[in-house]
Amino acid sequence: MCILLQSAFLRSKGGILRTKDFSRKHLAIILAAILVLAIGLAVLPGYTTELSPTPSPTPSAAPSGPAEWQEDLAYLAGDRVEWQGDLFLAVRENQGESPASSSAWEKISPDSSSSAMTSSPSSSVTFASVSPSPTASPVSQSTSSVTSERPSASTTSSAISSSKPSASPTVAPVSAGKKCVAYYPSWKPGPTDKLRWDCLTHVIYAFAIPTAEGEIMPLSGQETARKIIQEAHQNGVKVLLAVGGWSYNNIPLESVFVEATETAEKRETLTQNLLDLCTSFGFDGIDMDWEYPRAGQPSQTQYESLMLLLSKRLHAQGKLLTTAVIGGVDQQGHPYYDTAAHTAAVIRAIDWINVMAYDANGTEHSSYDFMTACYSHWRNTMGVPAGKIVLGIPFYGRPGGISYDTLIQYNPDARLRDSIAYNGVTVFYNGEATVRKKAEFAARNAAGVMIWEASQDSSTYPLLRILGQILR
Repeated sequence: MCILLQSAFLRSKGGILRTKDFSRKHLAIILAAILVLAIGLAVLPGYTTELSPTPSPTPSAAPSGPAEWQEDLAYLAGDRVEWQGDLFLAVRENQGESPASSSAWEKISPDSSSSAMTSSPSSSVTFASVSPSPTASPVSQSTSSVTSERPSASTTSSAISSSKPSASPTVAPVSAGKKCVAYYPSWKPGPTDKLRWDCLTHVIYAFAIPTAEGEIMPLSGQETARKIIQEAHQNGVKVLLAVGGWSYNNIPLESVFVEATETAEKRETLTQNLLDLCTSFGFDGIDMDWEYPRAGQPSQTQYESLMLLLSKRLHAQGKLLTTAVIGGVDQQGHPYYDTAAHTAAVIRAIDWINVMAYDANGTEHSSYDFMTACYSHWRNTMGVPAGKIVLGIPFYGRPGGISYDTLIQYNPDARLRDSIAYNGVTVFYNGEATVRKKAEFAARNAAGVMIWEASQDSSTYPLLRILGQILR
């Protein structure tokens, strides 16, 4: 800048600017010099600032540890909380269950939690789906508490609050460690080799048949039951005993259940008989298949009383209690009124529900959309925690109840679609792609899947193997 000024003002002989030497050229040079000087003065403060170090912002304090347990939050397995000065680890999904008294929590030492992620309840429930369906939109978490569910290997480490979720759910990765439950019928003693132990977590042996007096008829296929229990336990798989079903010798069992539970004495008799069966055979619990208690009728109260009694007795022995429930909606998504018979008290008392998301009225029988609609009904309308919803997948087709194995033997390419012409009739079922899609949905949003039933699987192209790959 000094050189420019000198150039502007010392242009004449002797270094003095004379009037006659002044021209537009000189004026331009002077203005340019003034502009450069102004810019220089504006920049200099910046150089001064850079030379003076700016104090670094004070870092925020690191989290001191797990958050305090809150009754209105839902927690998943792996969450850590603090309660009354102690640290606790959630061993299963729960809500409203105090760490001081519930089996859902395990007391841990401070050292075991210092290196782990602390629970940080979010402000919304995330509903992840392979293909989000309008019928499966998430709603707020139920405020009912969760009891007696056994630990699962869930890898999720953030608690879920009971507020409404955002409109655009995040797609979460498929997490392993979900339930893979297979019913096995007592009247098929042969194909127990289709029970792939590396793919299963639970088998439900069907059925024990009650009488109107609360007694239990002699269990069918006792040798098969003992064989399944032995092999299952050797492979770390639990076996439950299903009670009831739709009918026995083509006679519906609904009225039998109503009579068998009409008094406290009969409920006590039925409960004790079921406990004795568990002890005698080594079953790990009971799956109640009362099809169906009716909402607003005496059977609703009787069913609830029976389930609460069974829950108390079974859980005292470390055994499971589940219940099979209707899908809950028709193919258009309209709910069935009788699902209300499964009261909040019943849901709290059981370990999970097995949702029969099949046999829908209509042609497709068990489409992916129907399953997600069933899930939405039980999760959102009925308020069942996601960790207590096991979604049913059929290993058979409609009409006719033709097994998947039979369809594959008839046409091996049947695995690549969801319907084929079988003996001149179009049969609808779940092929490999749909089974995979359903399993991925369940892995992201529910506790796992259930199948009816294992003997109907194909030995050549087993669907159970697909389920095991995704859920185990």
